[in-house]
Amino acid sequence: ELEGYYWDSMARGMTEPSEVLPELAQLASSMSFIDHQQIKSSQRIVEIGVGPMTIGSAVFQFPDSSITGVDPLPPIQFVCKHPPLHDYIMWLRSKVNFVQSMGEKMPFEDASFDVVVSHNCIDHCQSALEILKEGYRVLKPGGTFLLSLNTFSLFGRTKFELMRMLKPRVPIYVQHPWTFRHNQIIGHLEALGLKVVKHRGLGADLIGKARVSG
Repeated sequence: ELEGYYWDSMARGMTEPSEVLPELAQLASSMSFIDHQQIKSSQRIVEIGVGPMTIGSAVFQFPDSSITGVDPLPPIQFVCKHPPLHDYIMWLRSKVNFVQSMGEKMPFEDASFDVVVSHNCIDHCQSALEILKEGYRVLKPGGTFLLSLNTFSLFGRTKFELMRMLKPRVPIYVQHPWTFRHNQIIGHLEALGLKVVKHRGLGADLIGKARVSG
């Protein structure tokens, strides 16, 4: 419910280029760690958690691929006051086949996709581990799972969870029901049977702020 309110508010504000461009820039740069030589444009891609903009991050990296975007929230409708930018957004949306569905139970056959993408998603969902399992289920043998999310140091995660206990209704704690350390995510992926061939985690593992892990 809080996620829906956030996106509704965003839709009302995303009429000016100054509001739209930072969001697009963040999506475009979120998967910059990808090795494009390992992924062919002909491969089928599913992105879990594209958000109600229905754009996601994969379309910026693989504009010529067949991309399916999944999100439980319905698409938001907005009109940017800058016509060329609005047309660009509509073009991006047209490149993604949007399916409204929970990431924990997607309406796809086993081994349906060559690439599974998830950016800044699993820490916002009902069951992070179920989404990882579901992503693995729809991934073809030998496929690629691209995962990016905010992770914490040991101290940072302890602090975050303590503040959640003290202020459980603060939006940031409601919107992030899951928190992970970098090594925890690697462990969960390996437990599924995935081989982690490349990963990055910014910051120290014991003390430090939240950082993006890919």
